[in-house]
Amino acid sequence: MFFDSFDCASWVLRAFDQLYAVGAKFDGNIKLNYTRLNLYSHTPLLIGNYTQIINSKNETLINGIREFYKTFQKRSDYLEQFTEAFNEIFVKKEFYFYYNDLYWYLTLKAPFIKITYYNIPLPGTK
Repeated sequence: MFFDSFDCASWVLRAFDQLYAVGAKFDGNIKLNYTRLNLYSHTPLLIGNYTQIINSKNETLINGIREFYKTFQKRSDYLEQFTEAFNEIFVKKEFYFYYNDLYWYLTLKAPFIKITYYNIPLPGTK
């Protein structure tokens, strides 16, 4: 089957719907926790794909992207990680976004971020 991929979670939700449509049965006690993160920014700036960025030999850009993503790698000191992420989003107001094989630079604007939580029952279990 072919599915349009909007984000990982919505793809999974559509997959469960398709499985139910062809006869799959699901346990009604299981609910899916779906968290959506929305970023608010000015017009994104296209940086390029991986090859273009590496071939540019722009070490400032390359290191900036690496350091940005290091901020979000899981580590044992959650407070330090939260503080660094807070600094990137609310103080520096910048975000490097990877989407469809391209890197984009976002200058964030208030309210910066919105987190929405959903508790979704599996198809046929409502």
